[in-house]
Amino acid sequence: MDPSAVRCRRVLLSVAALASSSLLLGSTLEPTSLDQLNRRADLIVRGQVQGITPGPRGETGSTTTVAIRVREQWKGPWRSTLSVLQPRGTEAGIAQEVPGLPAFHVGEEVVLFLIRGRGGYYEVLGGRQGKLSIKTGPDGRELVEDLTGSRLDLDQFVRRLKPATKPAP
Repeated sequence: MDPSAVRCRRVLLSVAALASSSLLLGSTLEPTSLDQLNRRADLIVRGQVQGITPGPRGETGSTTTVAIRVREQWKGPWRSTLSVLQPRGTEAGIAQEVPGLPAFHVGEEVVLFLIRGRGGYYEVLGGRQGKLSIKTGPDGRELVEDLTGSRLDLDQFVRRLKPATKPAP
C-alpha cells in the first residue's frame, strides 16, 4: 500500500477516534449516583467476564465485545449471558481508546448497569461509573468496589438496589 495512503488512513482514524471520544467524554464522565444508575439501567447484573474480542466494526471505528456470564440479576429480562459493546480497539496498528469507558479483564467479577444498544448488544451506563468490581475482603466477605476504590459489603449493596429496581422474572 502507498505510504501516503497509509498515512492518510491513520490521520482519518485518529480524527474519528478523537471525535467519538470527545462526544462520549461529555456523556460518560458526568457524575451519576447509584439511584440514577438504578433508574436508568435496562439491566443490572452480576457476572464474570468470559472473553474480550475485537469487533464488530462500528460506525465511528473499532469496537470491542466483552462476553459476560450472568450470575445474578436485579433488573431487566433474565439473561444467562450477554455481550457488552465498547467503542475501542485496534485497527491497522492504530489503537482507539475512549476516555471514561471501563476496562475489563477476563475472569473478573463485576456488577454492571447496562442499557440496550444496537444489534442485541448492551452498553455500560455512565461509563466507568456503571461498572463495579467484586472483591473478597480479608474476612472472606464479598465487597463491591467502585471506580474510586470505595468498598461496600455486597449484601448491603444489593439492599440499596432493591428499592429502585423491579425483580427480574
